[in-house]
Amino acid sequence: MSAATLLTRRCGSTVQAGSARPAALARIRTVSRGSLKLVCFRQDDKPVSRDVEKAVQRNVARVSQSMTGLLSNPSTQSSAYWTLGSAAIATAAAAMLLPGVFAGLMFGAATDPVVDSIARAAGATLIASATVKYTLKEASLRGQLYMDTFQRLNLGLLLQSGLCLVVLAQAISLRNPLLTAFLGTLCGATMLLSSRIYYLNKAGWPLPSLTKTLSGAISVLLPRNSPATMYSLLTMAFAGMAAMCLGASPGRPLVMYEGLSGPMTVFLHRVAGAGMLLQTLMAYSLKDGADREKLGATTFRCVQLLGPQDAVCAVQGCLPQTGGLQDDA
Repeated sequence: MSAATLLTRRCGSTVQAGSARPAALARIRTVSRGSLKLVCFRQDDKPVSRDVEKAVQRNVARVSQSMTGLLSNPSTQSSAYWTLGSAAIATAAAAMLLPGVFAGLMFGAATDPVVDSIARAAGATLIASATVKYTLKEASLRGQLYMDTFQRLNLGLLLQSGLCLVVLAQAISLRNPLLTAFLGTLCGATMLLSSRIYYLNKAGWPLPSLTKTLSGAISVLLPRNSPATMYSLLTMAFAGMAAMCLGASPGRPLVMYEGLSGPMTVFLHRVAGAGMLLQTLMAYSLKDGADREKLGATTFRCVQLLGPQDAVCAVQGCLPQTGGLQDDA
């Protein structure tokens, strides 16, 4: 029995449970009978004073927050998304504008034009991460994080940050205190936030069902209109690029350059691949919105504006710098 139902049955139709979110109410169910002693707003069919009413509402809100725990407050969620989004923007700017300096600082070694170009592409994918975080920031203030689109974007952040931590763990020869602290903190905080918010707003099984995943993959091949067709093509392109980047390994030929992959290029390719995976889910979300003719909604405006620009930046970052390669040759 939810808190709203329990209050209504004990106190009559005058009682309202406030603005507690569905996730908060779901966690009150298991303990409300034993630990929460509610005070009725009515006494002998006469309303009690507003002071008593406000006291009860504060009590319900306090218990609601204790039930959900960490990151349950929308203002805290919004601040966390804003902080991590700003960190992603700053990192993207440094990697795209000063790729040689940034990569050299992170790896603690001299770089070459190929590494600089791939670092620029990896930095460009962080624009997608920042875009998603700012979008989720607004959604948290509107109480919409339970919607499928935002759940999907949160899952994308979880996958991106988790894959980056795996890449960092595998880069034994490249790890140094600065790289470990910087990437570990940024990705670890993102993973904690996205996983917690995803858990708080996910009803039922914690991961998407196999049936829903397969139907979503099939729907990419069946767009309903022209904008959906464009975003379907983008979804497949990003998925292919993600698989290509994540499949990079030392000693294999580089995809867009001459020569073989080294530790730095493999590391940056895999980080870029994690970002491409997030962009795949962004493109799919836009395709889903186009199918439902909802692209004009607030949910999709920021993603629709910055998503294609991010794709162009990532592709341009992968292109070789002709002058630098000629000097290297």
